[in-house]
Amino acid sequence: VETEYKKGDNNFNPDLMKSLLNSNKLKHFLHLAQNDINNPIISQFELSLKINYELTLGFWQNRVDNMKTNFINYYHNQNDNSFKAIIKLGAVHTARGTSFSGNLEVGNLIYELANLNLTKSYSTIIFPRYIISTQTGKIEDVIDEEDKELLKFAFQEQWTIIDLNKLKELSIQNKIQLDENIKSYTQKYDAVIIPPKTKSSEIVY
Repeated sequence: VETEYKKGDNNFNPDLMKSLLNSNKLKHFLHLAQNDINNPIISQFELSLKINYELTLGFWQNRVDNMKTNFINYYHNQNDNSFKAIIKLGAVHTARGTSFSGNLEVGNLIYELANLNLTKSYSTIIFPRYIISTQTGKIEDVIDEEDKELLKFAFQEQWTIIDLNKLKELSIQNKIQLDENIKSYTQKYDAVIIPPKTKSSEIVY
């Protein structure tokens, strides 16, 4: 499976999930492995295969729904609905409103739950800008063209925090027209955090 997974762009083989879903050997193995302990694991594994196959076709909704279901199950297991929590997810999943995936993700669910409980939520997005190349050791600026206006105040040697709520407030007060990309971030997140120069993410499979 590991060898097949690494075939394709960025070490991802979109045909792998379809192959695993249709694999009689895998189905036979999972059938033999069934017992009270393994069955919940098998069920989640099969669901994961289905979700990841749908992602290769461009369908995100089942993944989003599964993340929401898992969060709600955890949430209902707490004795006090007003408990405080730090939730770490990929930024696309933590946005208020419609995320960049085009879906109402778990971040919006958290925001609505906070409103329901008369509490608050605070969502941040972390943007690494300066990456230390693993090949050359040199610092690379990996900023996307569309994010240049937002991240131009980032520094290589220190953490940078942009208070999007304050930015939005000042924009309204002073009738300053924000770049559409920046305006989108102000509606989805409360702050942007840009770390100092950092190493590239490492693939762990």
